[in-house]
Amino acid sequence: MSVFRQTPARQLVKAASYHVDSTEEFNEEARVLLVSAPYEIITKCSEMGVLINKRASAVYREANQISSFVKFEPLPEMILVGECVLEHNSFPIISRWICNRLKNFIILIFTQKTFFVASNRKDIGSFPEFNGDSREEVIEHVRNFARESFDERIPEDYFIEEGELYWKEYYETQFLEQRTNLKLFHQFLPKKVLEKESLRLEREFLEKITLKNDLNHTLDDFLEED
Repeated sequence: MSVFRQTPARQLVKAASYHVDSTEEFNEEARVLLVSAPYEIITKCSEMGVLINKRASAVYREANQISSFVKFEPLPEMILVGECVLEHNSFPIISRWICNRLKNFIILIFTQKTFFVASNRKDIGSFPEFNGDSREEVIEHVRNFARESFDERIPEDYFIEEGELYWKEYYETQFLEQRTNLKLFHQFLPKKVLEKESLRLEREFLEKITLKNDLNHTLDDFLEED
C-alpha cells in the first residue's frame, strides 16, 4: 500500500483518519493542513498538528499490538484466520504489516462486527465481495476462492491433533524467567482478553509462571519490616 511510501506528514494524516473519533470534517481539515502547512503536522506546532499526531499514534499503537500478537489458525488453502478487537479502523495498516511478513498467505481477520481479507500473493488479482451470515460461511467462501485461484496448499502433515504442542513449545523456548514482567504482559494481554477460549494456552502458561513466581520466596518475604 502506498501509505508507506508517502511523506511523513501524509502518512500521519492517513493514519489519523482511521481513528475512531475522526469524522469526515476532521479528515477534510487535516487534508487542507497537509496541503497548506505540512510542517505543522511534522513539528506539531499547531493544535491541529498535535491532534493529528495523537490520533495517528493511537492507531499505530493498536496496529502494532494486533499485528504482533494476533494468533492465526491455518487452513490448507494457504489461509490464516485470526480474531481481534479493534477500537480504531486500523486494519489497512495491520493488513500491510502482516501481509508483508506472510506474503504467500491470505489473511482473514474477524473483528467485533465485521471481517477483513488481504493478501500480497501475486496470483490474486483482486478479492470478490465475500458475504455470509456466519463466520463459517465467510471462511468457506474465502476457501472456495483460494481453491479456484491457485494450487498451493499447506502440507497435510502440519494439521495434526497435537498441533497445540507447537505453541506450547514456542512459549517454553521463548520464555526467559529473569525477564519476567507480568505488568508489561497485561498491558498487551489484559485479563479480560485472556478469558477467551482461543487464548487458553496463553492463560495456562501465565498461570504456570505466576505459580512458579509465588513459590520462589526468600527468608526476607517472611520477616516483618521494622
